[in-house]
Amino acid sequence: MASEATSQSKGKGKGYFTWTPEMDRVMDTCFIDQMNQGNKLDGKCALNLDIDMDKEGDEQKAKKRKAVVANYMVTIATLVVWWHEKHIVKEPYLDFKVAREIYLRRLYYGNNRVCVEQLRLNKHCFTVLCTNLREHCGLTDTRNITVEEAVAMFLYVLAHNFKNRTVNFNFIRSGETVSRYFNIVLRAIIKLGRHYLIQPESEMEGHEHEKWEWFQDCLGALDGTYVKVHVLLRDQGRYRNRKNEIATNVLGVCSRDMRFTYVLPGWEGSAADGRVLRDALVRSDPLIVPKGKYFLVDAGYANSSGFLAPYRGVRYHLSEWSASGSKPQNFKELFNLRHSIARNVIERTFGLFKKRWAILRDASFFDVKTHVMIINACAILHNLIRVEQPNDPYLDEVDAEMRRVQHEVDDEDEMEDEDEENGMEDDGPNNDGGVNAVNENRIRTVQPTSEWTQFRNALARAMFIDYQIRQGHHGS
Repeated sequence: MASEATSQSKGKGKGYFTWTPEMDRVMDTCFIDQMNQGNKLDGKCALNLDIDMDKEGDEQKAKKRKAVVANYMVTIATLVVWWHEKHIVKEPYLDFKVAREIYLRRLYYGNNRVCVEQLRLNKHCFTVLCTNLREHCGLTDTRNITVEEAVAMFLYVLAHNFKNRTVNFNFIRSGETVSRYFNIVLRAIIKLGRHYLIQPESEMEGHEHEKWEWFQDCLGALDGTYVKVHVLLRDQGRYRNRKNEIATNVLGVCSRDMRFTYVLPGWEGSAADGRVLRDALVRSDPLIVPKGKYFLVDAGYANSSGFLAPYRGVRYHLSEWSASGSKPQNFKELFNLRHSIARNVIERTFGLFKKRWAILRDASFFDVKTHVMIINACAILHNLIRVEQPNDPYLDEVDAEMRRVQHEVDDEDEMEDEDEENGMEDDGPNNDGGVNAVNENRIRTVQPTSEWTQFRNALARAMFIDYQIRQGHHGS
């Protein structure tokens, strides 16, 4: 049966123990060695026949048997190891360091399109960001990870809202390493805000002049937007907004060229836009509105010094105008139309902001404190991209989407702060003229005044007179 089993084993493929001629030669050599060793032992026994043959013979035989068995065991073990090394198919060896290096080079040294799709920055912008973080924020290479890799991991999370384990797998790093360097880069980018998140002291000249020619002292526009967050169950009531989402109400202020000049995240979703704005004016890091300057706001805010709102109860949104196809019939309609066209800059900015960073579109697993920092970091990166990457493919997508989406007037926004504005349109001498609203160089409170109402009316009437003159010339 043994010979039959041996013959059956021959000819089988890899993974089976197959006896080969080479093994026969090895076994023959081992057998000869063992026999020689046995003969030597027998010779020793013959020379000592005059010494207690029974006792000595038994001991020598026992030693010989043990030696032969031990050597055969070693031989068999050697053959098994040799056969295993030669015939067992092993998994290919993977050099993780090389694999990681190849992946990273594809991300930010390869095709520019891949860099934008995966990290949201082109190669030039990515290089500028890493250089700034090194020079201004103290970020340095370590023994195991470069600044470029750490920044790439951070951007990868923001761009796609990926979980730690996904980044861990793609970058071939431990979860602890991913988490640690995410927070290191996050803090570094917040420091970079002093270079890219700057409040203007005057309006920009020459930027889309036709939109802003009637708003000479306007610094830009502001509005609130919701960013979903993950909070404890006991806090969800405060963070639940009117859309029944758990979110933070983020105040965003932008310039005419779609750069953020001020961002205030962190307020609960249940907070009204007007309340968030009032807080922004009195914080230790306040929104600065210089005296004589203003921002465009929607009807959810009170029309007050420093914040120019549209007329309520008059069609306003661009979709309403495009749907009707009619021209403005009075000074209020014309003012609202031009106000809407100019204020649309903040809608485009928010659209681009969320289009680029998926982490702003859905709740992440970060706590609220960290998510607030992430929102600020996204705003800083947004500004850097606006400066270093003017040809932005995501802006084209946002504009196309905004043309398709019909903007609906939000009744809650229309009613918000209505009590504050009621009676202020025609306020008489009892009004304080905004003394409390303006303190020396900047505006510190949101307070409607008769002077500001008169300013809006005068601006709207001047617009309409000019419009009628132009229409008359075209008509003739």
